[in-house]
Amino acid sequence: MCQTLCKHISQGLPFNVHGNNVPVPKSKCLWLNGDQSERVLRRQFHLIGVESGVDVMAEWDMQWYRKFCNIQKEQRYGLVVIDSLDGCNDSNPYEENRREYALPLKRLARRNGKDFPACSIIVIHHNNRNGGFRGTSAIKAAVDETWNMQKLDNKQIAELGISFNSRIITVEKSRDDREGLRQVFSLLADFTYRIEPVPEPKDTSMEGPNGHMLAMLQEMNRNRRPWTIQDFVDHDNLGGVHRKRAIKYSSTSWRRRS
Repeated sequence: MCQTLCKHISQGLPFNVHGNNVPVPKSKCLWLNGDQSERVLRRQFHLIGVESGVDVMAEWDMQWYRKFCNIQKEQRYGLVVIDSLDGCNDSNPYEENRREYALPLKRLARRNGKDFPACSIIVIHHNNRNGGFRGTSAIKAAVDETWNMQKLDNKQIAELGISFNSRIITVEKSRDDREGLRQVFSLLADFTYRIEPVPEPKDTSMEGPNGHMLAMLQEMNRNRRPWTIQDFVDHDNLGGVHRKRAIKYSSTSWRRRS
């Protein structure tokens, strides 16, 4: 998944999000590697059509904060992927169930845009054998968002009516009001992503602010015209005075993120 994100960003390829092509500014990516050899990683990028635009640094260590700052000041990467939290923590004196283990993450998140030019940072962290979050809760607390990627079995895929090369992404923790958001990332034939809401039963699809927000987006995609808050308040299915606050919340969130 992260390699495909690198493809979109390094080549400036738009994402198909809920039926709309969302532009992606072209930018360099950095892969800080601690899990596999660069030869294997380059082969994986080659298979999805990425030959340039992604720099790789092997044997990375999370303790090298000043080195990271200097690299980012010089190169100004748009996306940095750390693969993985465990693989890049060889010199950490604490084991992953101690809260001190998360200190390098906390520094990266707090000082992003201050000690080094702002960028998006993804840290790959593997689940435990039961599929749950591994290590101290301080890891979650240190970052802005945590995403959980789930591969569904054949029965679940059939029930949801999604393609076999799809994954469910759930935002489990967010500082941007996105907790609980679930989306389907479908890998297309050209190794790019289509992103859609997770299909839900009709009677539960609008539960909570994120569900209502997705329903509003779907309606705007179906009826491509300018919409006002009052238009949604007057809408037969999405409106009503009791939903005016949720409608305003969605509108404010879109303006903040645009």
